[in-house]
Amino acid sequence: MVQKAQKVQRVNISMVQKAQRVKISMVQKITRVKISMAQKAQKVKISMVLKIPRVKISMAQKAQKVKISMVQKVPVLRMDQNFPLKQNK
Repeated sequence: MVQKAQKVQRVNISMVQKAQRVKISMVQKITRVKISMAQKAQKVKISMVLKIPRVKISMAQKAQKVKISMVQKVPVLRMDQNFPLKQNK
């Protein structure tokens, strides 16, 4: 009877240990997933924020360049048109 009781206790203890290990490993895995998800979300947000001003700046730069080139081209064309008229008169 004593031997049977000892065997049962050992089985119970080993089962409890296994269950605890499974719980601990599950908890570790869950937190790791949460942390990685949070990191990924932050990275995506940061990259999106970085990309948006770059696009805005490049658009603004392009618009300014276009305006400057338009302003530069217009007086040159007027001068070219006026010169031959003055020479003919």
